[in-house]
Amino acid sequence: MNLLAKFKSGLRRTREQTIGKIASLFGSGKIDSETLENVEEALIEADMGVDVVDQLIKNLQDNINQKGNGQDTDLINGIKSDLFNILNSSADIEEIRFSQKPWVIVLVGVNGSGKTTTAGKLANYFAQRGLRSVIAACDTFRAAAVEQVEIWAQRS
Repeated sequence: MNLLAKFKSGLRRTREQTIGKIASLFGSGKIDSETLENVEEALIEADMGVDVVDQLIKNLQDNINQKGNGQDTDLINGIKSDLFNILNSSADIEEIRFSQKPWVIVLVGVNGSGKTTTAGKLANYFAQRGLRSVIAACDTFRAAAVEQVEIWAQRS
């Protein structure tokens, strides 16, 4: 399994939690302003960023205004499609050039999605290839977060 496939696999839980929460909000059948606010909250909790969330909610509202409440799966697929389009239209993505130093990998996801474990595995992956890594914990609100990072750093 290549590195990109491992990232995709690791992000599956984040994706499932975010989309699952949004899907449960649409389950009532009627989409009102409260439902849209809850969808907005779920997207922000997933660290999508205010500008992206505003764009997604606007597109969702436009979709509802054009087609009525529609099917839940249509609305969720609309959000997925919008996210895909946003990611594809963002700044030109250059090939990763690990020869230029320093370089940084930032891991983002919902709580419990495996960010710390992934950071440790990446550090180990790079160590096996003769590269040095620094692991920095940014979310120290979780009990034992720093200790978990220290253990992974020692392993690598």
